[in-house]
Amino acid sequence: MDYSFGLKLVIFCSPDPITFKTMKSSSIIIAVSLLAALITCQAPQPLEKLKILCGTFTDTESKGVYLLTFDPNTGEIANEGLVYEAPNPTFLKNWGEVCGEWSKRYGKLVSGWWFDGYKMEMKDAYESLTKEPHNIDTWVAAVLSGNPEAELAFNAGAHPILSLCTNGRLCPHQTFTSGENHDFHQKTKKGKGKLLTPKNFPAPKGVVWHLLLPVAKGWGAGEESRFELETLKDRIDLINSEGGAVTLDVPISSDGMIPVGVLRTLGKLGKESKQLKDGVRSF
Repeated sequence: MDYSFGLKLVIFCSPDPITFKTMKSSSIIIAVSLLAALITCQAPQPLEKLKILCGTFTDTESKGVYLLTFDPNTGEIANEGLVYEAPNPTFLKNWGEVCGEWSKRYGKLVSGWWFDGYKMEMKDAYESLTKEPHNIDTWVAAVLSGNPEAELAFNAGAHPILSLCTNGRLCPHQTFTSGENHDFHQKTKKGKGKLLTPKNFPAPKGVVWHLLLPVAKGWGAGEESRFELETLKDRIDLINSEGGAVTLDVPISSDGMIPVGVLRTLGKLGKESKQLKDGVRSF
């Protein structure tokens, strides 16, 4: 997948709006979610509807369009007391069957998977689970069954040490960082910390450094960009020059429209896309 910054579209969406049962019999709703990098005019939709909206959707990469699925709660099961637990083999068997069906159904239409809820409890359980017939490895194999070249990210929350994998991969199969954060700076008790860049928070070898943050006031919310154009240019240019990639979460209304204020800023940013993806400091 081409991680260079430009007028390429990355759509994060849920594979299916379904309900399934966890080992504790509490329902988890997989909600439809969409995050767009830079510019999109599609409303949040599951993949089946996106296929219709975008035509046959064949050879999407040549058109500069990439689909990555967003999957909430990978396997840590939140019980009624909101205590997170590592998944057991039964859950991983069932979750593998669900993800495997999606993967085979969509094949190479899906360029990557971004799994939420992969916290330290799940990372710490990896080795012990390898002794079981159904484990994280078998689940990931099912995820990749439809497209073995798909990219994989695992998210443990909006802390740069975790989301940027500064202390190592959350999962051995990880190929890019989830990158969830709320600003271009590290948040500390005293306020802003260091800039979030590949040099300040390096990713492990073989893992693409990727930052994900909302361009407006919150995830899928806001009417204006909270960043000045010059700030966006400077931060993205710096990250690109250090080998990283940036995804901006864009608010989209139910009728598929991006707020004019946000779109105006993104349009101006797009005019600088050549310099923002050349791998050198341009601004």
